[in-house]
Amino acid sequence: MGQKVNPKLFRLGPVYNWDSRWFDDKNYKETLLEDYKVRKALLEKLKNAGVSNVEIERSINSVKVIIFVSKPGMVIGRAGSGLEDLKTYLQKLLGIKNDGKNVRKLDIRVEPIK
Repeated sequence: MGQKVNPKLFRLGPVYNWDSRWFDDKNYKETLLEDYKVRKALLEKLKNAGVSNVEIERSINSVKVIIFVSKPGMVIGRAGSGLEDLKTYLQKLLGIKNDGKNVRKLDIRVEPIK
């Protein structure tokens, strides 16, 4: 048996980038599980839109979710209503409240792929 290497892992530095960009020393397990839940929920909810990739970037008080889809109109909806529904859905999933105590910010970006 030969030693097989995953092609994406082999090209991770020069060609591909990480799917999650954050660093959390103390709450690594919770953050990783949260990323998994977000990806799974988005792939389930947007399966008709042709989701290719979901990237998650985190900083101290913000979470940025970048969704790469083949049909961005299905995600955005009329006048951005679908995007607002998706934002409230993710806020419930992540436990982000709009009160003054919890100051985490959620930003969703939809990128088209060819």
